[in-house]
Amino acid sequence: MIIGIDTRIPTKNKTGMGYLLDNLIPLIVEEDNSNIFKLLGSGFGINKKNVRIITLPKIIQRGFNFLWKNIFFPPVNFLIGKTDIFFFTNFVDIPVTAEKKVLLIPDVAFKKFPQFIEKKNLVFLNKNVSKAIARSDKIITISENAKKEICKYYKIPSEKVEVVYLGCPKNVEKVKDKNLIEVIKKKYGIEGKYILFVGTLEPRKNLSGLIEAYNSLDDKLKQEYQLVLGGAKGWHYDKIFDIVKKYQLENRVVFTGYIDENDRSAVYSGSSLFVYPSFYEGFGIPVLEAFTCGIPVVCADTSSLPEAAGDAAEYCQPDVTDSIKEAIKKVLGDKKIQNEMIAKGYKRKTLFSWEKSAKKILNILIK
Repeated sequence: MIIGIDTRIPTKNKTGMGYLLDNLIPLIVEEDNSNIFKLLGSGFGINKKNVRIITLPKIIQRGFNFLWKNIFFPPVNFLIGKTDIFFFTNFVDIPVTAEKKVLLIPDVAFKKFPQFIEKKNLVFLNKNVSKAIARSDKIITISENAKKEICKYYKIPSEKVEVVYLGCPKNVEKVKDKNLIEVIKKKYGIEGKYILFVGTLEPRKNLSGLIEAYNSLDDKLKQEYQLVLGGAKGWHYDKIFDIVKKYQLENRVVFTGYIDENDRSAVYSGSSLFVYPSFYEGFGIPVLEAFTCGIPVVCADTSSLPEAAGDAAEYCQPDVTDSIKEAIKKVLGDKKIQNEMIAKGYKRKTLFSWEKSAKKILNILIK
């Protein structure tokens, strides 16, 4: 069989979807030597005889994107040839001739929290996701919570939706070299002890709530721990900077910008606490990254985060500032709790692996 996969997603400065595909696609094709794979977009450095990589010049890609968005024509087979199965990896499909079509929808944040989605993206998703679901034979999502919401919002039977959990990115590991950690901290303007957040700076991540909670901590704690916000600027990021100025926290809150992949392990490993108070997540890869680096985690008790974190995190209500603050104080104030959480985190992260995920997706594709 010939399996087509849409891999047209930025691989530089990766965020959630980039990490997902970068970790999954090579393992999916590594698992299968009997079928032919055609990857439209990134090749992820794959070099196998049964893998064809189709990378289009930007001007041609833009032309086809325009046609697919506006008239849903021509079939992608015009570019890549025959496909028996096609795997769409980013919420929507493109026209294709294939016997089986599988669609990945990581979450439906745009349905549950439309106020957190940039308007042009919201319009696009509301217009196209329902059509893509109708044209697909199977839907893959990344948590039971997301599955429940997909079935609810699109009124489809649960049998059509399969859950495939994610794992911790392959290049994240505990860094024990304190000198290396200090070098990386200096690179990002971090000094001393710190509370860490990693993710795109956007409203859905609830960074305003995190900064409010940090500001309400005792002065002694604020002097002992910086708040480090690691991530690229996203939609409406300016409001986050405004709240830092409002509380005159410029010397205590550090904005690192995007953290290079090679530096992420050291940034996690050097922190005292990872806080992830997001209003909504499809899964929550940063939680597993923190577990892997031996850092205690405070996270929101919403959406899929309890599925990822299990009993290894201290939970908070993301829309209640005092809840976030008290969770932070509880963990930072008790070394025994920290050690117990770190041990549970190491155990918890072993439940998730990209190898398991890749095997399950391959089985969904070819069965």
